[in-house]
Amino acid sequence: MVTNDSPEAVEEVLWMHFFPQAHKPDHSHEMDAQDCDAPFEQYYRDHIRKLLMVRRRQRYLAKNNYHVTRLEYLLTLFPDARFVIPVRNPEQQIASLIKQHRLFCALNATDSRVSKQLQRSAHYEFGPLRCPILVDKDRQARYRPDLDDVDWYASQWADVYGFLRKRIDENPTLANACLIVRYDDICSHTETTLSRVFAHLDLDDSWAEEIIESYGLRVSAPDYYKVDFSARQQERILTITSDIADTYL
Repeated sequence: MVTNDSPEAVEEVLWMHFFPQAHKPDHSHEMDAQDCDAPFEQYYRDHIRKLLMVRRRQRYLAKNNYHVTRLEYLLTLFPDARFVIPVRNPEQQIASLIKQHRLFCALNATDSRVSKQLQRSAHYEFGPLRCPILVDKDRQARYRPDLDDVDWYASQWADVYGFLRKRIDENPTLANACLIVRYDDICSHTETTLSRVFAHLDLDDSWAEEIIESYGLRVSAPDYYKVDFSARQQERILTITSDIADTYL
């Protein structure tokens, strides 16, 4: 279903065009209901309408990690939007991101085009041009270049999910539009969790039942790598993320 020819992260190039500061390390990346950019909003709506017309569809799905700081803004554009937010145990997620970061850094060392492509497609979560999602520009000092990878990604996990928790708690409209899905539940209680997802998206029909049953037999926790942190690294992750993780996991 997903191949090397599948489009990925395409939507973010539109945001970068209209919002050049979207990934700047000295600028907050938060957008809320008070933000307004008429040219972007017209273009973005037309872009989605075009895709729906060409594909003859009624629903638009965007997988974009960077939307986590834009949910309230998106709700002003699309009041009926629904958001599914996966949350993974920080130790596991940090291990996965470090694995990706080191892989892309190694690839770029042999082919400099790698970093150029990451930049064009707005993949700043990892690789040589890594840049944090900043929910407060004053937090940028936490992500100094010589920061240990474990501390870097633990800080990012705590910042992003802490920001999201605060916004959901303070905004009932946003809370109603969001569904928090635990990664472990997807792996161990697949059918029940997917049923919640489909219901939240108002897609819980007979066709959904077939899809849910099919994936219930196919989804499991990854076994192609292991989390291998030292005791000190595990302690650092716990120290940085535990307060926020306790509100989700």
